[in-house]
Amino acid sequence: MKKHDGMNFLGSSRWMLVMFALLGSACGTKTGTARVQLDNSAVLQSNILKGTGAAASLTTVQFGAKLAGVDLVQDMANGSPVLDVDGEPDPDIFVHPDCNGDIAGCESRLNSYFELIDPTAANAVLNSQGRSVEVGTYKYVRLYFLIHDGGVNNIMCNDVPKSYGLYVPIVVQLAQPLTIESGDVVTVSLSYNPTGVDCTDGGQVATMFYNMTATATKN
Repeated sequence: MKKHDGMNFLGSSRWMLVMFALLGSACGTKTGTARVQLDNSAVLQSNILKGTGAAASLTTVQFGAKLAGVDLVQDMANGSPVLDVDGEPDPDIFVHPDCNGDIAGCESRLNSYFELIDPTAANAVLNSQGRSVEVGTYKYVRLYFLIHDGGVNNIMCNDVPKSYGLYVPIVVQLAQPLTIESGDVVTVSLSYNPTGVDCTDGGQVATMFYNMTATATKN
């Protein structure tokens, strides 16, 4: 074999290695994209919440909550998530911008509330985060509403900040298991009904959150 033929062979071998590496990365972890939105299932009206005292006479009612993040869970057992096959944590489909990418310990950083009566502004923030999710089947959504540790306010009720106890994360089962395939774009809708809820009553507020439902659609 001539010397220059050997060089050509070596050059071809290098290109083959590069091609194998590219093919390997292309055949690696497959993902889809998921985002979340809030769906107020009640008809919007000024008296959707029953206030007490002065709040009962308000023409515009405000009801906001601090939502640090949302993730998808493949399965649950005894109240705890079951890790997926590769042992990875459950994928976040939303992390509040104030949290700097870290849901844990976000109490001191999260200062803004998502308005729940008309969630239009909240959904603009939520929908801006289309996050990568590994392919697989997911059955639950977990919501990380800010808890009230250390007296941190987590609910805004008619311009009055409140500090209510919430057991977090709140786990909501999807109406149907969500199977995400490579390239899928999915929207998870979280529905709730604040009609008749008195936002000055922490128990009623918590019950509304615990009664949330979740559905998923592929765009």
